[in-house]
Amino acid sequence: MRHRIVSQGICAKVHRFYTRQIRSQSTVSQRLTITASPKATQRHILNELSKHASKVTGQTHHDATGTNGVAILASKDFTNWLADENFMSAFLETLFKPMATVQANHPALHVLSGITDGLSLRQPSGEPRSGFSVLCGPTDNILPGLWAKESFAGTSQDKVSCVSFVTNPLNGNTGGLEITLPLANTVFQNGRRSTLYASRWDISNEGSVALRTRDPKISQWIAAKGESVDHTSSAISLLPLTPPRKIVAGLGNIVRQVEVDGSATPASKELEAIMPGIFEERAQPNHPGVSGGGGWGLKQGLLSIDPETSFSLPDQDDGMEMFIRSFTERESGEPASGLAAPGSFLLFCVEPQGMDIERPSSQQHLLTKAWSFGVAPDLDHMPRHVSDPDHIEVIGGHFGISSETGLFLRAIPEFVEISNNDGGEGISEGSFTTKVNVPGAYFCV
Repeated sequence: MRHRIVSQGICAKVHRFYTRQIRSQSTVSQRLTITASPKATQRHILNELSKHASKVTGQTHHDATGTNGVAILASKDFTNWLADENFMSAFLETLFKPMATVQANHPALHVLSGITDGLSLRQPSGEPRSGFSVLCGPTDNILPGLWAKESFAGTSQDKVSCVSFVTNPLNGNTGGLEITLPLANTVFQNGRRSTLYASRWDISNEGSVALRTRDPKISQWIAAKGESVDHTSSAISLLPLTPPRKIVAGLGNIVRQVEVDGSATPASKELEAIMPGIFEERAQPNHPGVSGGGGWGLKQGLLSIDPETSFSLPDQDDGMEMFIRSFTERESGEPASGLAAPGSFLLFCVEPQGMDIERPSSQQHLLTKAWSFGVAPDLDHMPRHVSDPDHIEVIGGHFGISSETGLFLRAIPEFVEISNNDGGEGISEGSFTTKVNVPGAYFCV
């Protein structure tokens, strides 16, 4: 995925960070998640956090040296809490109080705070939990480029923000994986399209925390190393409708013909025969990832595939750029690229019916994973889980968030440092990008 707001120099630094921190050694960091009802009080949450901090004081003292960074991502229910300076100060004081005797010089705290659509998903319903997920560690290790000027939003409140996690590779890959989650739409909570801030906090000798500066951001990388596993695992509930079909003719994100039993066939022909029966059986509309069908002549059976395979900001029209590039390549006779490039393969799938899908028991315990990233369903169209306002759980060792928009994945190949006369910092090849927006899907480490 391409964050064009970030310079090539910053991208190269992140690749070096990945090579140094993710592949060669563990990043010293601490994770915790606080699950709470939207009706919970600030006092109750701070009390439970204090109890948890006192229990893990020994481990915290062992790992605290150099810890001056923290990422706090909360569900939309707590949007205004992150803007409450008194609450944030108390939260940070409670979180870092056990480290006060370890760090005699009391360095400034560098904090990333943002609002997501929810925390880890509840299985099998797929509804996200509410509360806070927290990551602590050395700022340079867990939040590379936190203060890079290219990642700040300026005075605009209409910017869409995102966070990108650099984590273990998918099974079969050797490089790494970048998972980008667009943040929640908080217009109705605070008037901002997205809420993401970088802030500095000063710690006094007595341990009190005071805000020095806070600025809105549009993007941030976060290290998400899984120490006990080598690869990132996933669960995506989809049922194939047809075998994979080879694209015979297409342009940009428009598929015109696919190969079926050795013959070129209009791309939508199979779907037009299958989907009516599925709709009738389910007695409700589905949400396929393509549109089109019908027509005649050269326009017969055209399908338009969702062109958004990488996250881009509103002023970055990657889809139009891809279409123009494909058209230019067709006119010049050069090999075609894009989603619908001839020779590529297309697989039509559908979501399983209902939410009572039987899942392996190992998928029921996302809270036992170090990291989890999920696709939250549209909560406006499903019943909300009713939780006890007095029940607050602090889960050590876990960090999990979810997004209604979906997850944008980019495979990070091995980064090879190459010196050249142009002063280049290195190259990397073999990357792929894709989007996963199936409600209830998740990736975990």
